[in-house]
Amino acid sequence: MFDTYIVKEGDTIKSISSKSGISEDIIYQLNGYYDTLTPGTILVIPKTSSKYFNYYTISKGDTLYQIAKKYNINPSLLAQINGLNENDYIYPNQTILVPKEGSKLYITAEGDTLNEVVKGLNADINKLLEQNNNIYLQKEQLIIYNYKYGNIIIGDKMILKKPYAFLIKHFRLIHIILSTLLIYIAFSFNKVHKYIKELISGISNKYDAINYVNKGLFIFIFLVILISIGVYYLMKYKKKPKTIYIITTIGYLLMGVLLAFVNGYLSSLSMEVINAKTIRFYRDSLSFTMLYQYIIIIIMIIRGLGFD
Repeated sequence: MFDTYIVKEGDTIKSISSKSGISEDIIYQLNGYYDTLTPGTILVIPKTSSKYFNYYTISKGDTLYQIAKKYNINPSLLAQINGLNENDYIYPNQTILVPKEGSKLYITAEGDTLNEVVKGLNADINKLLEQNNNIYLQKEQLIIYNYKYGNIIIGDKMILKKPYAFLIKHFRLIHIILSTLLIYIAFSFNKVHKYIKELISGISNKYDAINYVNKGLFIFIFLVILISIGVYYLMKYKKKPKTIYIITTIGYLLMGVLLAFVNGYLSSLSMEVINAKTIRFYRDSLSFTMLYQYIIIIIMIIRGLGFD
């Protein structure tokens, strides 16, 4: 289904497109964007005689959505395999690729393995390798599997894959956002912890306690739990290490419970006599959570910077 092309001195994407009969957009889509081409670089080029694709010439009034519906393919996927955005303008006589009946499409994500591609396509591995001469597992490489010469079944697998593809694409950004939330939570917990220590030491008084009640912090804890669960399922799907996200989810659930008790205690403290045993329990509990939070923050920052 794919040929390889070794870049020669003086080659450009435009000249390769002209020689191969494949649009520049499709070459970019399959190989990523190059500012300049280095001789010796291997590019993946679809065979123009491929039994897996038809060429479709745009007629006046056509939209990607209409064409996708006609060929029973997800519109965003049709756009992607042609190097387009879903809302891009298409014009009469423009040529695009559409899959023939019996073909299933898979666009690789960062970190994909051959086994994951086979599973995603529900394919026979020997037939998959036979039908794709070169599977590089580069990010966003298009792989096609013809499971039978009959009705096409495209869409469900890719629709299911979209959330995972989004999480993979924005993996670092998600961890940077997560780290920011964690730092704010740690800062807020540290303020309460410091106040309770000063209260025990006699530096602060109990009438200031109401100023340290932070109900809005529950929102940030909820967001941390939500993101952690999302990334956990991504890592589970990708068969990657996921223990840290279980620990984060459980830990911050317990911290939410602790925060509810601390908020309740601080809200009523000005009306009650300070109980030494109770206040020391909260001090020690917050001390433990601070240590736990620092460890989680360090791990998430490391992941946000792109290291495992």
